[in-house]
Amino acid sequence: MKFVVYSRATMMVANPPEKNWGVISICEDGIFPEIHENEFLRGRLNLQFHDIDDYKNGEPEHEERILFDESMAKRIVDFVIALREKDISVIYVHCLMGQCRSAGVAAALDKALNGDDMKYFSGSGPYRPNMRVYRGVLNECHERGLL
Repeated sequence: MKFVVYSRATMMVANPPEKNWGVISICEDGIFPEIHENEFLRGRLNLQFHDIDDYKNGEPEHEERILFDESMAKRIVDFVIALREKDISVIYVHCLMGQCRSAGVAAALDKALNGDDMKYFSGSGPYRPNMRVYRGVLNECHERGLL
């Protein structure tokens, strides 16, 4: 299974593949983008959380922050397992910029299912995986025996 990381803007204009695919949409505000769909789309998972590793002391109380958690990692792994049964070729993962949250998800899934996450950590690309997301998804994959 292949994982492709996009920004929100790229995902909104991307032409869908003509093979079975899925998408994991990540946003902060709960407003998920419209994407081009076709008959090959087999599933979409929408998740809402901020690009933070932990709550910081002194965060403004008026700004609610949603922290990635274990339940979200479980939803991601459940989604991917369900798509594997549907003969999915590619899963697109996007967040606002396509660098941190989506890269954290894709890196963990690539490591668990394909054995390699180096393209996300090599420093040669735009990726800066959110390590809370990466560890959470990787831990869930390990719990399920996917590693």
